[in-house]
Amino acid sequence: MFAYLADLDRQPEWQRGVVASRHVPSEPPAVGTRVEKVRQTPLERVRFTDEITIWDPAARTWTEQVVAGMVRGSGSRWTVQPDGTGTRIQDEVWLRAASRWRLIEPVIARSARRDMHADLQHLKGILEQHRR
Repeated sequence: MFAYLADLDRQPEWQRGVVASRHVPSEPPAVGTRVEKVRQTPLERVRFTDEITIWDPAARTWTEQVVAGMVRGSGSRWTVQPDGTGTRIQDEVWLRAASRWRLIEPVIARSARRDMHADLQHLKGILEQHRR
């Protein structure tokens, strides 16, 4: 599960709204790796760049910070843990909208929570199909 989730170029497969994702450099992810993404919002396509600030495959966790784009300063921490016969994914997100987006930050936050819940359910379906 960690390997699939941490394959940053595959995010469009399970994250609705992410239409492109590419990590730079193309070597395996590490601290400092940047992930260039394009997300389709209800209003427009937006580009942003995340940078990995913590990468710990042994602990199955990583943290990324948005360094360019409309939510610069936002970030997330991902952790994948065994849970009985399954796996638990924990995603902690902090949001900081930039400039004109600051006025609608509460709307962006609500939408992001709703989308992430749906995305994780979609991810669960994908992974369960691969296990069969």
